[in-house]
Amino acid sequence: MAAAAPPVHGYHHGRNEALNKVVSAVFPAYQCELRGDESLEEAVLRFNRMLRPAIISRPPVPYVRLRSENTWTNGGSGGPSRGFTTHDVLLRELSLLEGAPGSFVEFENAQGQVWNVEWNDSWP
Repeated sequence: MAAAAPPVHGYHHGRNEALNKVVSAVFPAYQCELRGDESLEEAVLRFNRMLRPAIISRPPVPYVRLRSENTWTNGGSGGPSRGFTTHDVLLRELSLLEGAPGSFVEFENAQGQVWNVEWNDSWP
């Protein structure tokens, strides 16, 4: 179970501000989805755009932050910071590394572990 503070969920914002200030949204969550040290902006983004907490039977939405650059597709995240993304995007970016020398995918999980995967002419 996880709880979202009033500034994160905003369920009663604009309708009942007194209630909105004291109600937390409690929802089932997977351990891989949250770190607990997210900024307010990050928590709002995850809660409103990624987690879909009102759907009880939803699949897990793992906490993934990604930074990448791909010399073959000329794509990438465009900056030094890792941004939130989905597990599907992470897998796609990893698959696009093959045959793209100088490319990399750097990603972080809910435990704060960071990996950097680079293409070096073959998979190990």
